[in-house]
Amino acid sequence: MNKYEKFLIKEVKKKNTFVLTAENLLAIRNLGRKNILDVGICEQSLIGVAAGMAKNGGRCYVHALSNFLICRAYEFLKIDLDYNNCNCVLVGSMGGVQSTFNGPTHQAIDEMSILENFNTFDIFFPSSIDEMTNILSKFKFNKTIYARFNQKTNQEIGIKKKDVTNNFLLKQGKDLIISNGIVISYLYKLINQDKELKNKYSLFNFSYINKNNFSYDIKKFLNYKKILIIEDHLENGSIYSKLKVLISQKKHKNKLKAINFGKKYFSTNRETIDIFQDLGITKKNLLNFKI
Repeated sequence: MNKYEKFLIKEVKKKNTFVLTAENLLAIRNLGRKNILDVGICEQSLIGVAAGMAKNGGRCYVHALSNFLICRAYEFLKIDLDYNNCNCVLVGSMGGVQSTFNGPTHQAIDEMSILENFNTFDIFFPSSIDEMTNILSKFKFNKTIYARFNQKTNQEIGIKKKDVTNNFLLKQGKDLIISNGIVISYLYKLINQDKELKNKYSLFNFSYINKNNFSYDIKKFLNYKKILIIEDHLENGSIYSKLKVLISQKKHKNKLKAINFGKKYFSTNRETIDIFQDLGITKKNLLNFKI
């Protein structure tokens, strides 16, 4: 049983707390069916049911594949949750590069651009299951949070710090890399184990996106003249696009470059490491990258 499942076992013992799914157990496979309300392959109904429960004081943890949770149920997220201020925890599995073999129908690499206009939503791409559980343990259900499920553990990655959300994982190099989710899990191991990369780059985990705090969050890294943002997301609506606009508006002098999916979906039947290499996330490319 993973750390998130252990967290949910404690949560469902609380009054009016529910775990919901649309026939997807990737994040909760060991939880036990008695603790789960499964609506079947119908994400629209999943959100409708969760909204009704939230409207009546329920605390809902809602699970599905990322693409179906956000895209298929978009209208229900907008009207049932956002417009009515019905707050839930939405957990999407196989977001970003984690969906390597399923093709474009199952690939969620645009969640930030889809959700950015919602008033009551925060977006969370945790670097590990430990970070995810830590943030959700403090969640007050005063908004909706969408989280990409990441089963990597801090121990697997080698992260020893507890406070990693919107914080530096490495702070040595004069240039800065900003990333999150499964990508930063890979970057941390790559940079931390290589002296040349560690001397060149600091690494910032920008995992929690709250548009009301965005201007405040970027103050943490404005001292870096050169910033590289690496994301498993389309460029539109990404951290890079938001930073580019904000830095321009504020007339800051930072130089930004990005590595992301641009306008393309990634190829199917590929290992995660192949996708990282296709994007240029290798030691050689990072050492020679011009910002």
